[in-house]
Amino acid sequence: MELNRFLRSASKRERASVAEACKTTVPYLYQIAGGHRRASPSLAIHIEAATREVGRGTAGRLRAVARDSLVRDPEIFDPRAPFLVEFAR
Repeated sequence: MELNRFLRSASKRERASVAEACKTTVPYLYQIAGGHRRASPSLAIHIEAATREVGRGTAGRLRAVARDSLVRDPEIFDPRAPFLVEFAR
């Protein structure tokens, strides 16, 4: 699911939960969704995890946003890449 679709479909509380889990703001998430900003690799990982968690309780209405759709160079998340670093929540 794309971030802009996730944000449009999510309730105000759900958007706030994602932003809080990512230690950012809802307006900044909208900037990323609109293509005005790109997420850092760390933030992209957190957004994916937070949207997955929020989406669990929505009976399929919301799904996780793929982290590689949020960064400038999505190949950094290639599982075969030797420099891949996962951040713990």
